[in-house]
Amino acid sequence: MAFAVTSLLEAHFPDLVDTRFTSRMERTLDDISTGEVDWLPYLREFYCGETGLSNQVKEQESQIDSKLARTVELVGLEAKVCIGRFGPYIEVDNGSGVLKASIPKDLTPDRLDSEQVEALLKQKASEPEELGQHPETGDTIYLLNGNYGLHQAISRTARFFAQDTQPCSRRI
Repeated sequence: MAFAVTSLLEAHFPDLVDTRFTSRMERTLDDISTGEVDWLPYLREFYCGETGLSNQVKEQESQIDSKLARTVELVGLEAKVCIGRFGPYIEVDNGSGVLKASIPKDLTPDRLDSEQVEALLKQKASEPEELGQHPETGDTIYLLNGNYGLHQAISRTARFFAQDTQPCSRRI
């Protein structure tokens, strides 16, 4: 996520990541800590002043593409790393469509290589393992591997991934 935030700041708020700005801010914060500068007027000006952060955001927000702001392209990797509601995932356009797969919690995006991307996409594309039938309903029980590890899922139709299904699941 840090990569995406840094890219967003560099593209839309370059002054905030400029080393001269951060150096000046550090000096001012040091002066605040020693009592030489009053903190409230400084923060009020920083956030609400004419060129304050609030006005900068209002000026830039219509130009920020939220999908692009959540996407990081890593050097040497064909896959894009995206930040989603349920954590980071990879996205690859294979020519016939976009493939997506979650990045496991124990793997940081900067450590991804081509082999890991291929393995994650292959795992995602494979059919879920059938564990058996629910004893009362007869529904198929599947074993899936998600962001938080293995979990069971029950589907009321044969095609688990169909849009009209309403699976219920729980972690194991």
